[in-house]
Amino acid sequence: MVKIIHTGLFNTTEPFHNKPLIFNSFTNKPYKKTTMNPTVKQLWTEALRSGTYTQGSKRLRDKEDHFCVLGVLCDLYVKHRHDCRWKPMETKNGFRIVGKREVHWCEDYLIDPVVKWAELNSYNPIVEYEGKKSSLSSLNDQGIGFKIMAKLIEKQL
Repeated sequence: MVKIIHTGLFNTTEPFHNKPLIFNSFTNKPYKKTTMNPTVKQLWTEALRSGTYTQGSKRLRDKEDHFCVLGVLCDLYVKHRHDCRWKPMETKNGFRIVGKREVHWCEDYLIDPVVKWAELNSYNPIVEYEGKKSSLSSLNDQGIGFKIMAKLIEKQL
């Protein structure tokens, strides 16, 4: 589970100044990076541009193998790990990530292990698009294409 604390109480040298703090539910400590891992960013943006993934909405991955922008990142995580895999959910039109020790429900947003692997500071990163701040999942569900989102991720995360 991810805990979010909105606060503006930190001084200006604090990396989370006026940003929500995202806590890792395993350690109960905040993620401290404000830019994502450059290697993971390159993998993600290349995957979004590759044409390998069919874009979907409302789910990270549905049973027809359509992925949202965050689902592509989750899929890269699964492909780079030996201790987890996608498993169909019986009651919903989607998948979950199953690990050795526990099950991570992976339906709408990023899960803690993916956030930590990518060194993101949010389970649903915010970017600016056409002068407005929006979450990546929201842009995806509005039909903004993977190639445009790859540019946003490259420049802003």
